[in-house]
Amino acid sequence: MWDALCADQTDRFQRRSGENGTWGNQAVSRRGGEMIVIRILGRLFVFLGLAALGLGVWLWLSGEDITQPAGRLWTGLDFTSYNHAQVIIQRHLNLPNLWDSALLPLLTRPAWEVTLWVFLAGMVLGGLLLLLGKATKKRTSGFS
Repeated sequence: MWDALCADQTDRFQRRSGENGTWGNQAVSRRGGEMIVIRILGRLFVFLGLAALGLGVWLWLSGEDITQPAGRLWTGLDFTSYNHAQVIIQRHLNLPNLWDSALLPLLTRPAWEVTLWVFLAGMVLGGLLLLLGKATKKRTSGFS
């Protein structure tokens, strides 16, 4: 019975699908799944940028000194999470150079500057990924 059901579904698909990967009147996109992943990553980067901006505004409005280094501000607010982040990056992910060469110099910059750079990077990367993942439509001219 299962074989008959599968054969029936296959037969229906073959009758409804045309040549060149079309289904009915619509073309089936082979890159549809890749575009969805790119769009999701773009939205995540935009969200990360907006979250960084929101965090910076929240810190400023709560009266924190955002001119002090970001690392000092982070350890002042929650030393345990700072320590856990360092351990996860250096030991568990086995990326000590990422912490020493990229994140540590960033954490010595003023908190407002780090917030601004994370916001800008998130918005630019997210925008570019959203543009790359945008579905393209074929334009037809009335004069052809």
